[in-house]
Amino acid sequence: MYSKQQKLMAFMAGILLLLVAVIVFVEPPEEEDSTSQPLFPDLDRDDIQHIEVFRGDSGGRLVLDKVDGDWQISAPLKARADESRVGDLLFRISNFKVSETIETDDPGPFGLGSSSGPPVGQGEAALRKIIFSSADGQRQEIFVGNEAPVGYGTYVMIGAEAPVQVVEGHFSSDFTKPVEDYRSHDVWQFSVAKVDRLEWSASFRSCPPEDEGAHGETTGESRRGFIHKDEHGWWLGEGRRRLDSNKVETLLRRAKDLRINSFQAPALTDEQLLQAQVTIVAGGAQHHLSFGCSQGGQLVGLAPLSERPVVLEATASDFANPDLDALFLEKLLPVRRFSLTELVLKLGDLEFEGSRDEDGWADERADELLDVLEQESLDRSAINGSWSGQPWGRIQLLEGDSRKESLLLAPPEEDGSCLASDEAGGPLFRVPGVILDALRAALANDAQEAESVDR
Repeated sequence: MYSKQQKLMAFMAGILLLLVAVIVFVEPPEEEDSTSQPLFPDLDRDDIQHIEVFRGDSGGRLVLDKVDGDWQISAPLKARADESRVGDLLFRISNFKVSETIETDDPGPFGLGSSSGPPVGQGEAALRKIIFSSADGQRQEIFVGNEAPVGYGTYVMIGAEAPVQVVEGHFSSDFTKPVEDYRSHDVWQFSVAKVDRLEWSASFRSCPPEDEGAHGETTGESRRGFIHKDEHGWWLGEGRRRLDSNKVETLLRRAKDLRINSFQAPALTDEQLLQAQVTIVAGGAQHHLSFGCSQGGQLVGLAPLSERPVVLEATASDFANPDLDALFLEKLLPVRRFSLTELVLKLGDLEFEGSRDEDGWADERADELLDVLEQESLDRSAINGSWSGQPWGRIQLLEGDSRKESLLLAPPEEDGSCLASDEAGGPLFRVPGVILDALRAALANDAQEAESVDR
């Protein structure tokens, strides 16, 4: 006799087997096809080379052409186009999806003209349509009507004789945006990796507040300068005052991101437009920007990518008055561990010489010494005066087979610090005593271990 509990378990097991059989052997019903279909199923937006936007009652016609891979505005003015704006428009065109087709003899109620002829509305000027064509000559014309009262859609017609269709989405903003919105707001185009020189001059630091009504606070004399790059890194002027390459590249990226605020600029004289000048040299090409202060406290300038004066972002003055103190290298040497092959260090009687291969450093104490060299605690301000005689110490880094960085150290002074300069005769700077003490401690430990091994 089976107990009630056993019968219940057998019953539950049967139900479980039945559910498994249903899941395995019963085919699920096929999903119904979506009613939304692409308006242009075979369209590749990368093939589009020409776009015309007839802006209806908003007025005018916007013409965009792809020239050598870059979008340009051809009408109502000639200018570089904002690639992201054009990309957004292309995305919408290529992703039009039809949710409904309406057979009608009169497209007028849908904002698409009358049945007496082509859907011209109240004349050519009142049309809202988009024309686009590809490199192989294929051309499409989309008439855009009213927004559908139900759902999130817009009435369109493909050509003058096609049925009215409802496509998903609203597109009125494409016809109401000012033409200026399609213009590129870039000040210039260059590759940060190819920049090897930045020059500047300025007779003011920043524009005065608007209520002061002045054309810039001049300093009496123009501040000029430049930084340049060679195979060893970035330097200030003609001297050998080293800059931090990472910080310079950050400054250059900020310069590249500089934008035009407005194309409607107040009038300035030629002299006022030359109050500040910045030149970036990249790959042998010069990119020149000049600007000055307007009566309202705006920066108005002539940008490389604009034929007429424009209003610049206020940060433009940062590049005509760079904060050099923020660019100086604050380490003993620019340490790039991934490419170092040799480290030589001598402080008085203490010496270290180590090499590195694909397996790492032969002497693991090299990493401890490099940790000290990477500390950012130096004052690299130039120091007047000089020291003579034999150097007390030397620090040398070798990258690969050719690139060498080397410092010469003077004997320590009473406070434990010492003067240093590179072997090329660059300006003096001071090495704090704490760094010297840390290097000597690591070298002393190394020497003690070596002595222990000899015994």
